[in-house]
Amino acid sequence: MQHKNNDILSLFWTTARQIKQQLACDHPFSSLTIGQLETLRYVAEKKQVFMKELANSFNITPPSATAMIDHLAKLGLITRSQDKKDRRNVYLTLTSKGGRVYKKTTDQQQQRLKTLLGRLNPKEKNQLIKILMKMSSAN
Repeated sequence: MQHKNNDILSLFWTTARQIKQQLACDHPFSSLTIGQLETLRYVAEKKQVFMKELANSFNITPPSATAMIDHLAKLGLITRSQDKKDRRNVYLTLTSKGGRVYKKTTDQQQQRLKTLLGRLNPKEKNQLIKILMKMSSAN
């Protein structure tokens, strides 16, 4: 069993590295990390997100969320605003530049993912989805 676990681990890391390389974007913001891109996606979908909500959703500490947002704000992709009702609460929104970067990145990744998943038949794609959903829900 141990040998199979080592094989799975090796295949997992090899596949993860290949997927990351395949999904790399060709634009000035290609150096954004997966966490930063996921943050842009989350904020884009929610439209307006409180910092505390972001930290909770990503299961990171508020200082870690702040560090990530500092970088995205410095790049002009996200803005911070204080809640008018409670100034201790800070909410995040995408800037128009952030929206464009998010859309371009997502479009490129979708196209590349389509090519990458083109190696799988429909049954294999469904199996992959089931496996990934099962693995991502395991905590």
